Amino acid sequence: MPLDIEQDNNPSFYGSPSMLANPYGHTRDKNANPDVPPDLVNSTIGLSNKIVQLVNDPEVHVEIVGTESLMSSSVIVYAIELSAGDTSSVVKRRYSEFRSLRDGITRLYPTEVIPPIPGKHSFLTYLINSINNSKELSIIETRKRYFARFLSDICTHPRLRQCSLVHKFLDPNYEMCWQDAMAEPPISMVPDSLLRANPMNPTDQNGLYSLLPIVNGYDYTGPDHLSNLKKVGDDLAKSTTIISTQIGGDSENSGPDDTISLLTSPGFQQLAAMEITFHQSIKVLDDLTKLNTRTVRNVKAVVNNLIELGGNLNNFSLQIHGISDNANELGMLVEKFGSAIDSSFLNFEAFLVSTLIPQWQEPMHQLVQYYQSALHTIKFYKYKVVQYRLVHRARAARMHDLDGLTSNYHSHLKLRDLRSVDIDSPSINQAIRRIELKQKRLRGKKSWYGLFGGRKNGFTSEDPGMLPESGTEYATSRNTEEPNATETTTLNTETSAADATVNAESTTATLNTENDDNAEKNSANFGVNAYKTRIAQLEKEVEQYNQLIQLTTRDLRTLTDHVTANLQAFSLMVEEKWLRIMIGFLQGGQQMFRENIHNWQEFRSLVST
Repeated sequence: MPLDIEQDNNPSFYGSPSMLANPYGHTRDKNANPDVPPDLVNSTIGLSNKIVQLVNDPEVHVEIVGTESLMSSSVIVYAIELSAGDTSSVVKRRYSEFRSLRDGITRLYPTEVIPPIPGKHSFLTYLINSINNSKELSIIETRKRYFARFLSDICTHPRLRQCSLVHKFLDPNYEMCWQDAMAEPPISMVPDSLLRANPMNPTDQNGLYSLLPIVNGYDYTGPDHLSNLKKVGDDLAKSTTIISTQIGGDSENSGPDDTISLLTSPGFQQLAAMEITFHQSIKVLDDLTKLNTRTVRNVKAVVNNLIELGGNLNNFSLQIHGISDNANELGMLVEKFGSAIDSSFLNFEAFLVSTLIPQWQEPMHQLVQYYQSALHTIKFYKYKVVQYRLVHRARAARMHDLDGLTSNYHSHLKLRDLRSVDIDSPSINQAIRRIELKQKRLRGKKSWYGLFGGRKNGFTSEDPGMLPESGTEYATSRNTEEPNATETTTLNTETSAADATVNAESTTATLNTENDDNAEKNSANFGVNAYKTRIAQLEKEVEQYNQLIQLTTRDLRTLTDHVTANLQAFSLMVEEKWLRIMIGFLQGGQQMFRENIHNWQEFRSLVST
């Protein structure tokens, strides 16, 4: 049965592992004592501690020592050997478990550049490989090398090697229950959206993060749909200028200074420059990969030509053997010449198999994946900048509502005082009508918030929600499927009811001016209470937004410095990797040409004698 290297991605194989762990478990007595012996518990703890020590050992060596198919299936598992000195450990993992490990690390460390793994092949490639078994074996060998580099890079990373999820992945105790490890802390403590988590520690349970807006289109494994970081920063600067103008540039809560200091900071400028550099590096490596593909094809053609030439020379030497003494001597020389060609063929093939593909072509492709992973880190940073902008816009909209409602409240008080004056004066009646018309205009006035894509109609009972509606350049979603969505929208529901009460009672007070004095006073007093309730609610919302802005401002500053430091360390690591790749490639080529020269020197000395 051919090996099925793609079906290890099939979720149907994530069934109960009890049959693999214990094939005769169904025959066990159900009344047997299920208690685990203490010595087994102690040995399990000891094994887990040994894994932690191995991962933290600076001399640790990771190798994929073999592959095998699961029992009664064609799913391929990879045997991972972790060794340091005389201590070693072996655990078996399938491709889908490698993939889930990397996804889990990406969620736990969104600011780190996570080492890449080989991508999943398309369905067409799977069909072709199922026909040609040699290609399947070649892909398995390639994945073994990729997985070994992936785990080696994790074990040498100062932060990633401390991750408990990595320890569980390498722990044989979790070999048959990897899905349980993915459902346990710390990965279970990370919210569904990384934008609603502490960027430096996604497992932080601070409830303020659940109130942050979610930016539509963000997927930590998907493509980047935003403009470059410089353009995102320019948009933030423009939005901050408009907001500070609308709510008052002198307001202590407007925050333009914080935004300007962020956009002009060296870290932000370096991140914008590194994003451009990474895209340019990917383009250069893609061009180099195309050239390298042609080189591999040409070397394979040279190998095939040498094989054919060596075989023809050997056949020719056999055909002329025995014809005459001169023919025998010529046949011997031709045979030696064919042997030299065969030696050259072996040298070229060894260079192709041991150097050109595993030490040049594959590491170059891995560098491209590394740069893409670095761009994913920058993408996360850009979405946090957009989220920072949305929080400022939402806070500014609430402050604008509060200012307008306070002004309307004072007008309502003046109107009530004028109505309480028992004087039949045309001037007073005219002043009352002016105030009523002003209130009517305010209720129907469009808020400046609509300039940014919102659909809020001034101070009516329509609830705009905490976030701008979709349709803006960076549209957002309320994400009602999130557990904390109720907390986010409860405040808005209450404010909607308060809005409706204010408008209804204000209208009632306007239409019933001809009622008796007691009814008029009761209605006016009730409208004042509704205004006070709504104003207090808006002040509470503005205070919550102020707390969110303080939180996001602090996080964004820390995030800028941390991501900048990580990407600078990544650049140094790539330079080191590239230097090692070049040195290894040159050493392999030098070894091949040295052996070829020695081979042809021997042949020349043989011909000379």
